Amino acid sequence: MITLDKVGSDPEFFIVDAEDTPIGAFLFFQGTKSVPEDFGNGFAILRDNLLVEGNIPPASTRQEFIDNMEMLKSLINTVVNPQKAKIMSLDVMKYHEMWIETPDGQDFGCSKFKDAYSGQTIQTPMLIGPGRSAGMHVHVSYKMDESCPISKVEMNGFLTKAMDYLLGLPSDQVFYSKERRAAYGILGAYRDTPYGFEYRSLGGFFTRKQYLGWIYDQTVKAVQFCSRIENLELLRNIHEAKVENYEKIGINLGMQIPEKIKV
Repeated sequence: MITLDKVGSDPEFFIVDAEDTPIGAFLFFQGTKSVPEDFGNGFAILRDNLLVEGNIPPASTRQEFIDNMEMLKSLINTVVNPQKAKIMSLDVMKYHEMWIETPDGQDFGCSKFKDAYSGQTIQTPMLIGPGRSAGMHVHVSYKMDESCPISKVEMNGFLTKAMDYLLGLPSDQVFYSKERRAAYGILGAYRDTPYGFEYRSLGGFFTRKQYLGWIYDQTVKAVQFCSRIENLELLRNIHEAKVENYEKIGINLGMQIPEKIKV
């Protein structure tokens, strides 16, 4: 019914100085949402508020996805390391007021997204206080054959729910940021795209190398799960992302947590 095509990402990273204090990405990069800096071969880098964001070329294999993410980190560090700075993979960091009061610190270019459970469109959360959030957004392209009884827009909602149970909720068993989850990284958050959808619930903590293969594998599982019509009917009756629903949809939570780092 549906088959996975490629997996991409536009991860966000904090940049910190030699004392691990967060600093503005505008010190190093000029790219913006509308005009990112082109680093060639499908890689691009831009400023997103005070963070640095990158785009990787979509990957057809697990190893390609890992390699592309690691190449992006290397490209960013090539620019910032000579100035004794580095990237930091976390969900939330708090900035000094001097950074918050800059034009970048007050600009939040993230556009609205959808909630797979309510069907509502969610506006960009307001930036309040010194905290800023980073995301590990997963972009998924897939193919639908003529036997699929639903539209691609409806399928994107089902796939997002599946990603919550295979990626979002299991990720909370490894690292949980209440601040990010409550606002910028709610479960069920996604966007429709021309090639498929963008899953937005994972935080920046999961840009770390040891999680990248897991993210790709779980994305494959989500597409496979939604390729069966009976599973779509199970997801149709799920109206909230919570651990109690695992038994209802026939997925084992413990089997979805990365084995090497299970808690």
